Amino acid sequence: MMTICIAGPPRSGTTLLASLLDGHPDIVVWPTEWLFYTSFWLSLPGPDTRRLVTDVTAAAMPVFEKISQPVASDRYGVEFRNSGAFDLSVFLHEMSRHSNKMVSADEYLTLMGAAFACAQPKYARHPPKYFVIKTMMSGIDWSIAGPDSKTRILWMNRPLEDSYRSQRAKFFEMKADRSVGEVRRMYHFFRDQCFALL
Repeated sequence: MMTICIAGPPRSGTTLLASLLDGHPDIVVWPTEWLFYTSFWLSLPGPDTRRLVTDVTAAAMPVFEKISQPVASDRYGVEFRNSGAFDLSVFLHEMSRHSNKMVSADEYLTLMGAAFACAQPKYARHPPKYFVIKTMMSGIDWSIAGPDSKTRILWMNRPLEDSYRSQRAKFFEMKADRSVGEVRRMYHFFRDQCFALL
């Protein structure tokens, strides 16, 4: 299974694209935005880039428990309904099969995507080929997109000026602690990182 990370600046269409891909039978989509590589993975203790699957799963349990609820809300307050389609016990059983493995971040996402598909009855007859997870532009670790990696980054490019125009009040409220110049520099940095991979 290949992992695809959808990332981009605010209001660039990442949520819309993830929703559209979720209707494809070959694709399983993680239901919420997650800063997996930065806020989560880098916060885990360890001397190198590899972690024990058991330790990572234990640290991620609050996230897994949240999305297993019949109704949950993501960071923007938008509700999604699980309706029992995702079985947490099946998911954890599948992850436990790899509990003693030392894995990298993208290897863990591959295992997580396969387990997430196994925990949903609709994929029983036709296992998906791709696992999609959405993140913010600050949630990407650009080192994962090497030629030997099973993870690919799908970058949604949109100038920040357009983002401001479409929902100026909401965007500035979210970024109240940052200057416009700082946000713009961050956008250009991640855009240039993306172009460097082409």
